[in-house]
Amino acid sequence: MSKKVFIIISRLNIGGPTKLVNYLHENLNQYNFNSTLISGYPIEDEGEIKPQNNQENHIYISGLSPGANIFKSFLAVLKIYRLIKKNKPDIIHTHQAKAGLVGRIAGFLARTPVRIHTFHGHVFNNYFSKFKTSIIMSLERLLAKLSTKIIAISPDIEKAITKEYKITTKSKTIIQSIGIQINSYTSNKSKDSCRKEFNLPMEKTILGFVGRFAPIKDPLKFISLAENLLEKNCDYHFLIVGDGPLKESVHLAINASNNSNSFTILPWQNELNLLYRSLDLLVLTSKNEGTPLTILEAMISGTPTASTPVGGVKDLILDNETGILLQNDLNSMAETIIKLLSDHSLLNAIKQAGIQLVNDQYSMEHFLENTVKNYDSLIE
Repeated sequence: MSKKVFIIISRLNIGGPTKLVNYLHENLNQYNFNSTLISGYPIEDEGEIKPQNNQENHIYISGLSPGANIFKSFLAVLKIYRLIKKNKPDIIHTHQAKAGLVGRIAGFLARTPVRIHTFHGHVFNNYFSKFKTSIIMSLERLLAKLSTKIIAISPDIEKAITKEYKITTKSKTIIQSIGIQINSYTSNKSKDSCRKEFNLPMEKTILGFVGRFAPIKDPLKFISLAENLLEKNCDYHFLIVGDGPLKESVHLAINASNNSNSFTILPWQNELNLLYRSLDLLVLTSKNEGTPLTILEAMISGTPTASTPVGGVKDLILDNETGILLQNDLNSMAETIIKLLSDHSLLNAIKQAGIQLVNDQYSMEHFLENTVKNYDSLIE
């Protein structure tokens, strides 16, 4: 007999959690699970990645979206409660903060046997004011008590929620690594061929930013870093790929630059393998991260990464081995990048180490198998 799971996410915005949730929704049937995906709508100026398969079992509920008022949020709890009572899922599995709030309350009230929440990151640092953060943390502690299990996608996040912020206990927490679809990032195309696809300059060293245009990802810092590198007479070009609430600010910053011809901006791409292969270096300037899929995607594509040492980044990047960790000040970041890009032996070693790391530990198939094992162990 098939088991039922409700996967609940705040919205299918551009980013790692959406890719993971869509993959689960599309593939859990291989393991005798019937999946229903419940999501909110994307917020303004934010792209959306919808599932390609099992679309008939995808339900939108507006109150799940961030920023929904109390009344809409209450209605979302009520709607999910009714769906649970009607369909009687064995598991509800929530992702992202708002869905974790609404979904776990509904699941608890409806007496769903297994209630799981995944922390892909957290919003306890660099997101909100101290007062608002304290309220959110208190809510998360209460919601953890309503949960059967909590999943942290990296040791760093597990440490944050069990020790640093004391959201839950180690005994209630599982560390489960994420994954990527490795076959989607294999290609025989040369770097020049990939650059032609996006009309990028052939002769330049190209640094790229790939992700949401959101304050936590800090794309404006990437632009400031680019300006710093150009002031040092580096013959670089800068590719910025994504979408989000800072879209207008990103465009304004580049248009105001004296070096605007040194930038290319592209909207979010569903197929990123050729884009990563166009780059000489991926750069993350985030203020906080979970486990960034973009780093794993770049690694398997043979593109080295330089990143600020935040959140789960440190679980992926061993400095000077699988990538480069950057300090916060722009001059230091620029000097580190210049030094790296001039050391071809180190660049090649980082590329090979990154490919090996992803193949060994971060396949999407491995992620799916571990999810099913966790589900089965909790149902029994």
